Amino acid sequence: MYSLIEANSGLIIDSITGNEVDEYDWLIENRSSALSAEFQRRYKNFWGMGAARLSRDYFEMYFDALVNSQSGNLLPSQLPAAICKNALRSNGLSTFQFSFASKLLHMHNPKRPVFDSRVARFYFVDLPSSGNLDSRLQAFEDFYHFLEGEYRRVLQRDLLKKSIAQFRARFQPVYHTDEKVIDWLIWGFDKSAGKALQNGEIVYG
Repeated sequence: MYSLIEANSGLIIDSITGNEVDEYDWLIENRSSALSAEFQRRYKNFWGMGAARLSRDYFEMYFDALVNSQSGNLLPSQLPAAICKNALRSNGLSTFQFSFASKLLHMHNPKRPVFDSRVARFYFVDLPSSGNLDSRLQAFEDFYHFLEGEYRRVLQRDLLKKSIAQFRARFQPVYHTDEKVIDWLIWGFDKSAGKALQNGEIVYG
């Protein structure tokens, strides 16, 4: 899959906009303002939090954790349960929010990976959608640990060297780690190439 990204890096990077890259840089630069209304509005929009219809209490706890530096090196299972495995929607129903939990950890330490549905599809991972709460959290934590190791392997072996260099040349990002660039490339691959794979090449159209 990495070879497909390398072979089609131009088309994949074309699916990413400079505004998106700049907005991420702004969020990283202004993380200390996470309790401000402007930051929270832009953060929710960038990470697509609106569709989850989460409760006001969830967001208060989430952004409090975002300004608390002690949250930076936690394991996912060490985050408050109300952020990760027992988040409440505005209608009072409970929901899992593994993706937003990973984004919180990433904002504290941008070398840590981001988990979302596109990353799961890229690695052909289907986390359990039912069952014991703690076992579901453990499955997520196991996959997150895999991602951390896999991104290190990708960088150590230069598996996406050309694509990362092309991304940096195109956008000139300020606060992007190579790990975040990998996340963009996977996101762009899924967005652009999910239409079809044929003969080992991405088929657009």
